[in-house]
Amino acid sequence: MKTKSFWSALLLMAVCVGSVSISSCSKDVSEENKPVDNTGGDPGSNSDGKTGFTHGHEWVDLGLQSGTLWATCNVGASNPEEYGSYFAWGETKTKSEYTPETYFDSQYEKYRFDGRTELRPEDDAATANWGNGWQMPSLEQMAELVSGDYTTPERMTQNGHYGLKITSKSNGKSIFLPAAGYRYNSSIEYQGSLGDYWTRSLSGGNEAHHLDFYAPVPVLYSYKRCYGRSIRPVRKK
Repeated sequence: MKTKSFWSALLLMAVCVGSVSISSCSKDVSEENKPVDNTGGDPGSNSDGKTGFTHGHEWVDLGLQSGTLWATCNVGASNPEEYGSYFAWGETKTKSEYTPETYFDSQYEKYRFDGRTELRPEDDAATANWGNGWQMPSLEQMAELVSGDYTTPERMTQNGHYGLKITSKSNGKSIFLPAAGYRYNSSIEYQGSLGDYWTRSLSGGNEAHHLDFYAPVPVLYSYKRCYGRSIRPVRKK
């Protein structure tokens, strides 16, 4: 189904300890104690400093070395368990079919010859749909998320949806990645059993890196950019 590149990593994890579950990705603006949504790009935090909202979308600080703040929902979702939308790499809108023929030729050429290794902001579905400061994770950020040095993953069912719960070893906070599968042609494949999340990093040719969890441990692969995959946005402190 997929082709590994030299960047592919197999990261073995221990069984997850108990952590705090996140129940909502958005918060009613009328609620008291809602952090200020700073449109200048700096995230506003709750009293504990580990969770907050920016541009109406919730993030969690997992205590990672890079300072990356991870969103609690996929793009297109309103709660952590919802699958959300599917995007081809470098495209900012959904579509009915995901094939090499429907993939923008301009996107392929744009990133084929200019030597760039990561998406421009205007081609980043997280930035385009959630606002400045939000972006798709890089390969390094995704690898850090599933690194045994910082987190512990647990394959589980949360509120009726199978996925991967990732818990911080430093502060006990967690995020849940639902197994949304992926889109190719007009169908959705492996929904409910496979998690498939894009990074913003190219791997060469017509491929980009993504996180895959179907086997017992999460793996970083590279594969064709025309496939529709999930996006979990990130921010920096």
